[in-house]
Amino acid sequence: ENNLEFALKKTEADEIKNMAEWCMDEKNIKAQPLRDVLKDFNCQTEVPKVGKFYNKYDFKCKADIVCSDIIIDLKTSGDVFSFKRNAPYYNYDTQAFIYLALFKLPAFKFIAVGKNKKYYAHSGEPYYDIGYFDVSKEFVNQGKEKLEQALTIYEKYYSDNRTHKIEEMIIHDKL
Repeated sequence: ENNLEFALKKTEADEIKNMAEWCMDEKNIKAQPLRDVLKDFNCQTEVPKVGKFYNKYDFKCKADIVCSDIIIDLKTSGDVFSFKRNAPYYNYDTQAFIYLALFKLPAFKFIAVGKNKKYYAHSGEPYYDIGYFDVSKEFVNQGKEKLEQALTIYEKYYSDNRTHKIEEMIIHDKL
């Protein structure tokens, strides 16, 4: 009724505000590396990029943070301790490959902040889990393979030159 494209509930907005305040609090040593990047004048935020893969496929992305030699993507997570295990499931490996290829930078890092506020038992002080995840060449190569598989499926079933009908697709595989 307010003709808005996007809206948050007040509770959601308050949660985001609390998380941001915690991250930017100078007394918080857990978030110091994140603050250092956010305050670095050589880094830019929300940087868009468009490019081609294999001289054929257009891709676009928007990096959260781009510095001179690294791309940093910010994530929230229900469980930061499972982030590493779940990253391939959410195709973060493919994201890392695409961003590195388009921006032509040598390094990529995910910073994951827990969605749930927690409290230290001894002091009662609030905190959020936070994880800093550098990506390996193996992780990026895994993303490259997944992208190539997706493009093969696209060519086969969806492109103007498709050779198969998606309605007739049957999966045959071994577990």
